[in-house]
Amino acid sequence: PVSDRQQLREYQQIIQTARERIAALVAQGKSLDEVVVANPVAGLYERGEPQMPGEGFMRTVYAELAGWTQPAVKRVDQ
Repeated sequence: PVSDRQQLREYQQIIQTARERIAALVAQGKSLDEVVVANPVAGLYERGEPQMPGEGFMRTVYAELAGWTQPAVKRVDQ
């Protein structure tokens, strides 16, 4: 297995904490760009950042919390 039950619980807690941090910034009236710059997910993942959600995660959570119907994820033209 890639991870065990305890590791999944830890990751779930990381995601919940990130969501709570973003929600606090939304409650303060911060814009999406201000939330991204504040980087509320920084430092949450102790084993390294590659598996930690980044800007796309923050944009998605912000959109959900703000009640947006359109996705907040930037599209990259290829």
